[in-house]
Amino acid sequence: MVYTPIELETEINVEKIVAVQYFEYARDFVFSGEMHDFWEVVYSDRDYLSVTVRSKEEIIPPGHFRLINPMEFHSVKPAEGKSANAVIFSFVCSNEKLMKTAGRTVKCDDEKKDFISKLICAAQEAFSTPLGEPYSTRLVKNPDAAAGAQNLVKIYLELFLLSCIRESAFSPAKASPLTHISDPVLSEICTYLENNVCRDITFKDLCERFGISGTNMKKLFRDNVGIGAMDYFSRCKIDCAKHLMREKEMNFSQISDYLSFSSLQYFSRRFKAISGMTPSEYMQSVRDN
Repeated sequence: MVYTPIELETEINVEKIVAVQYFEYARDFVFSGEMHDFWEVVYSDRDYLSVTVRSKEEIIPPGHFRLINPMEFHSVKPAEGKSANAVIFSFVCSNEKLMKTAGRTVKCDDEKKDFISKLICAAQEAFSTPLGEPYSTRLVKNPDAAAGAQNLVKIYLELFLLSCIRESAFSPAKASPLTHISDPVLSEICTYLENNVCRDITFKDLCERFGISGTNMKKLFRDNVGIGAMDYFSRCKIDCAKHLMREKEMNFSQISDYLSFSSLQYFSRRFKAISGMTPSEYMQSVRDN
């Protein structure tokens, strides 16, 4: 048999990646704004963002994004005087169909959130530039990255953009976390831990509450999350601690007590182990932003 290959059409081609950033804004953060000749996606991961485009302010709810056109003057800051988290990625792409998504606030479904999450993970491996560096103007390639790391950044970004183009309708929706968890039992456990960061919950407590053996609980988290249940709980606590620090209404000792750490010293050790910096260093980075 003689086979005839066909040339595949390319709907989306990201020619260059400019930035992939994850910002944890303090509630008093202010950015005067900028204009550039490439596309930019602003995704609200937590709380509300205020995005001003051409002097018009828009409020971006958690779980939503705004695609900003090239050469549009814009600025981003937390809304309602509260701290907020944002994912921002910028890129060069010649596709007029993106114009249909630009200029409005769009809900991210689970598929888009998954692409964003994977894009961030791929960028962390592909580039040595910290994702939270606000004044970086150039991504630095990681010479030790695994094969195809940069290719994955391009693929996940193009999948996200294709999902935007293919979607014909959008509507406001309540917020949901950046990382989508499909297993219903695991999702329930994670939600329980996230909602009880102030408590001192042990691994035994968790197993008993959900009627799961220790072995099965460990397997459930390792297979789906990549870390243990208590490590996940610690990350939830530190994530909450960062939020409280940016709110600037509690000192380190009060935050440590609020999150049920046994001591301020232990809180500081766990904070550095998870975030890579001490609480003081983190607050300095927030001020520098």
